[in-house]
Amino acid sequence: MSHDRLQNQFLNGLGGFLGRLRTKSPNLSRLTEFLEGDFTAWSEIRNGTTSLLEDLPRALSPIALLDRVDRLRPDTRSFLVEIVEGLWLQRHGITPLLAAIQQSLETAERYHAVIVGLGRRESQSVEELQMLLPNFEMFQAAIGELSRTISRLPHARFLP
Repeated sequence: MSHDRLQNQFLNGLGGFLGRLRTKSPNLSRLTEFLEGDFTAWSEIRNGTTSLLEDLPRALSPIALLDRVDRLRPDTRSFLVEIVEGLWLQRHGITPLLAAIQQSLETAERYHAVIVGLGRRESQSVEELQMLLPNFEMFQAAIGELSRTISRLPHARFLP
């Protein structure tokens, strides 16, 4: 999952959609364009974020460096992995960040499900979409929080 895609494409597209939806006379075809395009990409973004949550500790923690040390006995390696990963998670605040990402993701998913559930009709009017505005705004807030929290994660491997 690319944080740039979440931030620059999805979140910006959602902001533009909400800006158009708030105007006095929104263009339904432009609103529909977003809903049928970028909005449908949410499941891909959600899946990428879920993968990030699963893969990040192994990918960025210094325990991957222990894999390069050939001469460690298995019992020493398992002991060091536990200690090094624990220190890394604690010192860099990774565990609370991952929990916050998970929370933001769950919140966004709830609002997405509400929007999809309430908007299940083939064609929607501007008025029907405007009735969903509070849900879209809460979805945007959750996505914004998700993006800000992901940006606080380390971008490179740090030693504990």
